[in-house]
Amino acid sequence: MALQAPFTRFGHEFAEAYHKINSLSYNINERIETNYTETVAKDGTVTRTPSTSLVKNVDCRVNITIYPSAAERAKLGEVLGGNTYNFTVDLDSEVNWIEQAYEHLKTLDVYADAETV
Repeated sequence: MALQAPFTRFGHEFAEAYHKINSLSYNINERIETNYTETVAKDGTVTRTPSTSLVKNVDCRVNITIYPSAAERAKLGEVLGGNTYNFTVDLDSEVNWIEQAYEHLKTLDVYADAETV
């Protein structure tokens, strides 16, 4: 899986540049959050009731390598460049993290018109 989108380097546009995830690293953040609900009695007394929950986020960093074409990637040819992007994984999704990364990339302006290949 990769994205095909134009990429310009040295003043030349590579119309079918191949944008491939070459690494995905993540950081798991877990914390306990406490929220309070308040109730006011008829006499004006305020009662605060705490509730706690475990909050878990997975923040990912995706590194992209850009090749002139899929054929150039297949023969491990020249690399045009690369980029790094961040996103938060949806832990409840049935979609794996790499597919989520590509889905996220397609929400960015630079990949809005990219084709999944």
